[in-house]
Amino acid sequence: MNGVDAALTVMPIRNLTFTNSFSYDHATYDQNLTEAGTVYHTKGAQIVNYPRFMYKTRLSYAWKGMTAYIDANFNSHRNYSYVGDVKVPSYWLANLGLQYNLSKLTYVKKHTGGVKDITLSFSVTNLQNTHYISTMGENGNPVSIGQGALAYQSFLIGAPRMFFGSVSANF
Repeated sequence: MNGVDAALTVMPIRNLTFTNSFSYDHATYDQNLTEAGTVYHTKGAQIVNYPRFMYKTRLSYAWKGMTAYIDANFNSHRNYSYVGDVKVPSYWLANLGLQYNLSKLTYVKKHTGGVKDITLSFSVTNLQNTHYISTMGENGNPVSIGQGALAYQSFLIGAPRMFFGSVSANF
């Protein structure tokens, strides 16, 4: 397995953070697979279930106890079969969030007793409601189309657009 990971965070102005990370993974099989006298050409194929490229980006802004962000991630296609004749498509996901620390407010500081931090959070995941395969190969992977790759289903679909809200406190 050969690859590289790189990350860069830039703060162009106070409280604004822009983060990017990139991963490249060149993980291939070193030899062909032989099963019951049949040779399957796996040599040089990208390993199953793992993308060759991943990219993540996030833009966030913090101001007086409030933090807002938008982020996105990309996963390139992944081999489902060992010979690489069945692939799962690449996808982009974007998320949005806002959080506010109420403890920054003087009134809240005075009236919360032993509570150190009270934080309200709201987020939306999968903003575009993208349809994608999140997990695959949990029940194993087929060798090729000829070995039933199109009939052997071992996929979990990704979560649709979801909305989350929370209140948290530290004591």
